[in-house]
Amino acid sequence: FSSPNAPNAPDFTALALRLRELDDAYYRDASPLATDAEYDLLRAEYDRLCDEQAIPESARYTRGVGDDHVQGFETVVHAQRMLSLEKAATRPEFLPGTGVDEGSEFVESEPGWENGTAWGRMKAWADRLVEVVGGSGQDLSLVVEPKIDGMSVSLVYEGGQLVRAVTRGDGTRGDVVTAQILASGAAPSKVPETSRFEVRGELYLPREAFENLNRNLSEASEKTLANPRNACAGLMKRKDASSLAKTGIRSFLYFVPNGQHAMPLPASQRSRLDWLVAQGFSVHPDVASVRGIAAAYDACRQFLDKRDTLDHEIDGMVVKLDDTSIHDELGNTEHHPRWGIAYKFPPERRPTRLLGISIQVGRTGSLTPVAELEPVQLAGTTVSRASLHNRSHLEKIGVRVGDTVLVQKAGDIIPQVVAVVPAKRPTESVPFEFPEVCPVCGSLLEDRGKGKDKRTKLPVQLIACSNTDNCPPQVVGRLEHFASRRALDLEGLGSIVAEALVENGIVRDVLDLFDLPINTLSALNLGTEDAPRIFGEKNATKLIEAITRARTAPLSKWLHALAIQDVGDAIAIKLASTHATVEALAKSASLAALDESGNLIEEDEQLGNQKAKKERSPEQQQIVDARRAVIKARIAELNPILRTAGIEEIGPIVARSVRTFFNSHRGHEILARLAALGIEPRGESRVIDGPLSGKTVVVTGSLAGYTRDSIKAALEGAGAKVTDSVSKKTDLLVAGEAAGSKLEKANALGIRVVDEAGLSRILEGTDSV
Repeated sequence: FSSPNAPNAPDFTALALRLRELDDAYYRDASPLATDAEYDLLRAEYDRLCDEQAIPESARYTRGVGDDHVQGFETVVHAQRMLSLEKAATRPEFLPGTGVDEGSEFVESEPGWENGTAWGRMKAWADRLVEVVGGSGQDLSLVVEPKIDGMSVSLVYEGGQLVRAVTRGDGTRGDVVTAQILASGAAPSKVPETSRFEVRGELYLPREAFENLNRNLSEASEKTLANPRNACAGLMKRKDASSLAKTGIRSFLYFVPNGQHAMPLPASQRSRLDWLVAQGFSVHPDVASVRGIAAAYDACRQFLDKRDTLDHEIDGMVVKLDDTSIHDELGNTEHHPRWGIAYKFPPERRPTRLLGISIQVGRTGSLTPVAELEPVQLAGTTVSRASLHNRSHLEKIGVRVGDTVLVQKAGDIIPQVVAVVPAKRPTESVPFEFPEVCPVCGSLLEDRGKGKDKRTKLPVQLIACSNTDNCPPQVVGRLEHFASRRALDLEGLGSIVAEALVENGIVRDVLDLFDLPINTLSALNLGTEDAPRIFGEKNATKLIEAITRARTAPLSKWLHALAIQDVGDAIAIKLASTHATVEALAKSASLAALDESGNLIEEDEQLGNQKAKKERSPEQQQIVDARRAVIKARIAELNPILRTAGIEEIGPIVARSVRTFFNSHRGHEILARLAALGIEPRGESRVIDGPLSGKTVVVTGSLAGYTRDSIKAALEGAGAKVTDSVSKKTDLLVAGEAAGSKLEKANALGIRVVDEAGLSRILEGTDSV
């Protein structure tokens, strides 16, 4: 990941693209590119960045619980959505050298444990439960079950027969696999109960069956499969169900949805599992009943030792409130039920020897120490290099060249050194001396640390090259971002081309691209002197055409492309809708007012600090009160200006970042170069006179005719302001299938609710809000 001080938009955009790639590989192609632990950490990092940057829910990447749909299969809507579970996982920096979770008392001695550890998340979940059920977290009756690393399935029985089997799909719709279940024998075709009911669980492939399958594939010179989970998913999507009879696919069932059964059931999860066994279903034998969240956490930790003894894969444990009678009262969020939480096992760690430490300079100038390792097998790949994060982490773990270190994969699938094994330190180990100048350009370094790491709340020191204008890695990074799809979309200008342009001294700043001769570009060598790889005239022509098109790109695209701190694409659109030109933005009186307003609010909060107030004399307090009165009066003067300008939602932090950029030496150069090149990016008016002009609209549930992005575009195209939460200011709620708590709140507030057909009438102008 880039430094926390990097321009924000590329961070969450790049992570979203990576998440989409991983989701497609996992759910649709049954060919994972990362472990579950790695994916969970990446998702948590993405959510953290979006939260920090106040990215609205509608602008975030989400696939819900994942989509396993395959073309050619009948798709049906689940009677009740199949949701994923809230995750409780410990971030790598909170794990001890052993790589496994410590007991709750030890965990709570670490700063930041509430958000950074599995125990912190489990305790928070339990605290939310007791707000409804009463008592304390240690009074809760809980069931702990192994979390099968398989393929989720819904089975419907009627008249004692299996009548339908459906995969989870996207949580709302799934693929019908009834024939595949019957042919494989993965679940009973007949049960004693004749009333209609639904049961859910996981399909899985035992380890022995997986090994046999891969052995047969290898003997047939076919590609072997990555792991049992994906092998199971691939087998179940075979359209020829008859080939599944001897594959060994099995199932563990664990959930009977409330309201999806036509007969009385026990009012506890444990009793319902016993009922499933009586019906002939397989239930995991290692289910445990415990009292209290601390006991549940200990049961999860202790089961890790048993993990490798099982004949099937598990990736964690699931903790559920045993009393199913109040599951409905607890309800769901948009993504998970509130009655359960999944404890995720920590990622795999392996020891190896540290051969050396090199320093990489990132696109924002941040210096990252990188461990050069004796090759080691880790999570299915050979690892010889790993991140050491930053200078603070390097000093914290006290690593020396020659040490035996523990390595794990995490976050963005990059291996990381997380600890040293002191007992194996050789006498000849050597301390690492952090450089005093940039190892690439030789410029002085600067401390960009802000006191505390946003994730761990621990002190951190971020060291970076001060030469922001000319340090080659930083120029390459700016070029890559400038050319990215969400910026100016310069197709053909990827990282390799960017590096070659900078290394050969052809480009020193992003605007140099607009003076680039085609013959220089076509002759560019992307390889080495011994093995040249020439860019070529055809590629050069396409890139020059893209650069030419970028001259007339709208202001919002240019603002995003310039990588201004705190300006992502959503903020860039807002700025471009309220400023006619880039020059107008650089000299914006409204941004100056917003910046001033932010400073005044911050000053007022400091003056109003109760602790400081107690330490002042009456005379001092009179002076403070007078100053606060002046501040409040000035803020009152500024508010109408901001409302008229339409930028109050942007916030003072963005205003300050934009003003700082255009007042800097680089900002002045950018403006001068744009003028010299004859490039005049223009703002785009967002005032739309449509059927929903001036209306605030919220969307919930799944709409058959729209994706998340397309429904937002349709509503905004009709003049609406689309928000994520229902409030008294909401004018309309568009409710699709499986609408949740937003629908309930809208009804309680008396807000008009329409379905997809009702929305169509509004957009067509045959109905009004």
